[in-house]
Order: sequence, then C-alpha cells, then structure tokens
Amino acid sequence: MEMVCIRRQFNDHRMAEIPFDGLSGIRWDTISGGVNNIAPQPFIHAYVWCDEVIGDIAHSCLHGPPPHSIKIVILKKDNTSNIFKKIVEIAGPKPETYRAKPYYIKTDVGKICDALIKGKEHPAIEIKNHKIHGKILVIKPKNIKELIEDGTGNTIRARAKKVKLNVAAIMSEYGNFIEVQYGYWLSYKKKE
Repeated sequence: MEMVCIRRQFNDHRMAEIPFDGLSGIRWDTISGGVNNIAPQPFIHAYVWCDEVIGDIAHSCLHGPPPHSIKIVILKKDNTSNIFKKIVEIAGPKPETYRAKPYYIKTDVGKICDALIKGKEHPAIEIKNHKIHGKILVIKPKNIKELIEDGTGNTIRARAKKVKLNVAAIMSEYGNFIEVQYGYWLSYKKKE
C-alpha cells in the first residue's frame, strides 16, 4: 500500500500519513484547510477522511463526531519522487505564480494617503462606483490584475497588511473620509 505524507498547512511541523487511495480532490491551491492560511505559492492540496489519517495533524474533531473530510497539503519534500510524480499527474502542472510587488511603508504609504486626500491619481487607487456608497476609492496592490487572473490574489492580502494598517491609521486622522466595506480591500468614501 502506497502511503502519502501530509500536513494540514504547508508550514506546519506536524505530519501524518494516509494511503494514496484515501486522497480525493487533488489540486493546486493557495488556501490551506482548517484555519485557511494563505500560502506564498500554490501547493498541492487534497481531501482525506480524518479517521484514516495515521499520525498527528492539526485536527481535533471537537466540532462534531468523526469522520470529517479535511483539506490537507502534500509537499514534495515530504514524499518520495514516485509518489509525488503520481500526485502531480493528477493535479496537473503547477499554476504560474505572479510575485506581487508590494508597497513599502516608508515610501508608499505617504504617497497613497496624499493621493487620496488631494484626489490625485495613484496606481494603488482604483475608483469604483459602489451600489450603496456611490464613488469609493479602493486601495489595491501592484499588478493585481495578473494576480486575480492567476487565482493567487489571496497571497497579496497577507503581504499588504502592514501598509493597509498604516494607511488606515493616517486616514483616520482626516475627518472628511470614511472607511467603507469593499471585499478584502481597504476602501474610502469622501464625505460630501
């Protein structure tokens, strides 16, 4: 019986094994099972029944009686080349990853805020017409269109968090802007 080494997240130290036949839904993904961690690149994920796992992975069964179908990740470094090759044949080629060009706190936060306040154009600011709020200003990372087309846009949210927090802190000092909800993106509406 061929065994596959698995983890719950790509960076988790806990590993377990599952028979190859116990894998289902094998595919490339950037979102882990359980806590939905965002990976910096696509990894092969699959689903397994928690009661078939041999070893210790991040799953407790506290939310209900087993068995549960849980999402796991399969890493190349944990498995033999024959097993991993077999899994890649099912998952298909690894999707191309576009590396985000992050905005930097020291240089870009001030420029983004200045553009918001003065109504200037900036590559980070996209103007949208929102159904409820009307004209809103959405702050998005560099090369976001390629990231969305590639399906790896989720990786950006984690990297942009510090810039987002700094922009939010500066913008909170200006009474003529209010923060509005627009998906995961930091967005503002100018008070009229």
